[in-house]
Amino acid sequence: MGGRTRALAIDVTDDNVIFAGSVNGGLYKSINGGQNWTRVSPITTNPAVTWVAQDTRPGHTNTWYYTTGEGVGASGSGANAYYLGNGMWKSTDGGSTWTSLTFTSSNTPAVFDNIWDITYKVATDPSDSVNSVLYAATYGAIYRSANGGSAWTKMLGSTSAYSYYTDVDVTTTGIAYAYLSSDGGQKGIFRRDPSTGWANINPPGWDTGSYNRVVIGINPSNENEVYFLGETPNMGKTTTNYRGDIEWSSLWKYTYVSGNGTGVGGVWTDLSVNIPFTGTEMGNFNSQGGYDLIVRVHPAHQNVVYIGGTNLFRSDDAFTTSTMISHRRIRFVVDNSFLYKLSESPFRRA
Repeated sequence: MGGRTRALAIDVTDDNVIFAGSVNGGLYKSINGGQNWTRVSPITTNPAVTWVAQDTRPGHTNTWYYTTGEGVGASGSGANAYYLGNGMWKSTDGGSTWTSLTFTSSNTPAVFDNIWDITYKVATDPSDSVNSVLYAATYGAIYRSANGGSAWTKMLGSTSAYSYYTDVDVTTTGIAYAYLSSDGGQKGIFRRDPSTGWANINPPGWDTGSYNRVVIGINPSNENEVYFLGETPNMGKTTTNYRGDIEWSSLWKYTYVSGNGTGVGGVWTDLSVNIPFTGTEMGNFNSQGGYDLIVRVHPAHQNVVYIGGTNLFRSDDAFTTSTMISHRRIRFVVDNSFLYKLSESPFRRA
């Protein structure tokens, strides 16, 4: 019923309230710390949930959003059977009931006819006490809304060549960071200051490099520091998966200094060499072609950084060194032959 869980959020007002979203099973809510779950997304609507986020501003915490539509990773996608979505949904009663945001939906989820059919993330801006500001990362574009999702303006993205992968995140002071993969007409990493607008802040080598899916992790203790983890063919560090396939991964830390963050206004530190690779089947970092990717910084300790692929790693020194804290061993023990057959799909799902 649940399926693969891609979305997870905990209520900032009550940590017993948890939302979990499945890419083929809908959105579920628990009010007792995960002991029991109830499906809260409408049973007659598209179930492909990819992200869930809360408006964390005081007086607005009953407002939630979730996005739909997974463009990579489904086992059926080898035959082009993607779990397409139907835009974004909103709740104003703490996630009990949900309504579709009309601007984002085409109501034809069986056909890819709207870039909102594939969405990666929704991020709320906690800095604006007057307007309900949201950012959305869709197929090929970054959007911004100033009225809680009723209307949207495209901020980044080309209409002549779409970036397949995008991501976006926002600091508590309203600084937005966005990413568009290198297959698009507008590509790379961008920073938006409300006073200066968007600026491309690509790390060294990325202006002509190749990069597929990349995810963003803002340091809550020092929001001038932002981590970027991604699958970057022919850049970064090479690792091999359990089949012997070569993968390239990059991990960068960006430190904002001044101005719009470009040039000497931002410092890039390449941490890719520190991505774990022990040479053993179980101890390596591997993203399965970019499907398994997450980077997060501890909310109270700025040097404690987590990165995840098929395995999860923790570093206590801003990723100079790291320790594996979970792995995918159970996937191998169950049935090796079944896993190998699944891994033959274009996205190597295991």
